[in-house]
Amino acid sequence: MHGTSRTAGTYYLCPHDVTSPRHATAAPNHPKTVTLREDTAVDLVKEFFATRLFGPDRAAMLADSLPANAAQQAAQRDKQAARLRKQLRRIEAAQDSHIRELDEPTDPNDPTARAWRARIRQRFTELETERTHTAAQLAALDADTSDQHDPALLGELPIDPGLLDNAPARVRQLFYQAFGIELLYNKEQNQVTIYATITTSTPGTVARLISDSEPPTRSDSPVPTPGAENRTAAGISRAARGRRARPSRRDAARR
Repeated sequence: MHGTSRTAGTYYLCPHDVTSPRHATAAPNHPKTVTLREDTAVDLVKEFFATRLFGPDRAAMLADSLPANAAQQAAQRDKQAARLRKQLRRIEAAQDSHIRELDEPTDPNDPTARAWRARIRQRFTELETERTHTAAQLAALDADTSDQHDPALLGELPIDPGLLDNAPARVRQLFYQAFGIELLYNKEQNQVTIYATITTSTPGTVARLISDSEPPTRSDSPVPTPGAENRTAAGISRAARGRRARPSRRDAARR
């Protein structure tokens, strides 16, 4: 999705074009339009950080979203593989259709026919690129039989639900990048699914972000009132401490 500014605010729009044959072939059941308000997305991501990443109940939430055993993890992997195989079949069916169209005789001197055949070849090339990428994903999934989840990683992050409450957009963006935040929007179910990935480098990155957001100490700075929380302009004051997990996930209805 890409952003656009309107009178009512900033929105994210899906680039799907119902008038494009290529788009229609790739996603025949796609809604005519898909939009999501930026402020809605920001609120959901901030809540996700406050509960799933920096909240006190994050471990229990993570346990609910992870496969409970090897059998469930295998079932999850099989489901992903089935989706990729279905996608491959769709791509190959579209390629076969384009090949049949190219087999139809046309007048080589007709500029319209030449342009038509050139567009078909271009689309076939795009489909082949997509097929190669999808096949590589499937091969990697089939080859990977290891347990990718390490719940202990979540415990190495600070517990601070309000960490990003007053953070400016530039600081929030750095945190989104540190956790590889992804949002999947389902218009039919009015639902947003949020993913975060924690790696061995994430805790150090978080610590640096917190440290960098704190203003330098000056000799003439006022002494904080005892007991008061010394929050910075970024809404971050507590020091963070704290391998790979793809655990944190939350489904939330769009507001």
